[in-house]
Amino acid sequence: MKAGNIILFFVLVVLIVIVIYSIATKDNPKVFYTKMKNFNARTIPPMGIFISKGQEQNNNLLKHELIHWEQYQRLGLLGFYYEYFKGEENGYDLNPLEIEARQRTGENDFAIYNYTYAVRNGLANTVYNPDFNP
Repeated sequence: MKAGNIILFFVLVVLIVIVIYSIATKDNPKVFYTKMKNFNARTIPPMGIFISKGQEQNNNLLKHELIHWEQYQRLGLLGFYYEYFKGEENGYDLNPLEIEARQRTGENDFAIYNYTYAVRNGLANTVYNPDFNP
């Protein structure tokens, strides 16, 4: 087998595994509590939701991340990443997927559009983190 064919075969196998894993976990995200720096949580489809240790009891933060999981279910894997990174052109605070999650978790009007400042200064409902750096 030629080197190019081996690489192509490997890429196809990886893509198939990602698709199968994506389908298998789409409805039931795994939640991991782990040490994180600068941010509080991340939703990384299809792997799951990652939340900073110390935030295990923070239901508002988990709800926010579950909304991102719902967005992934609605948009699909590639659609979610496309929309998320397209939204980042406006900056994290004005990313439409983040705004939707903030609105649906009951953030106040100021925090919905100024989330970084709100999190750093204790004005957000979801979490307080003076080192927050999305």
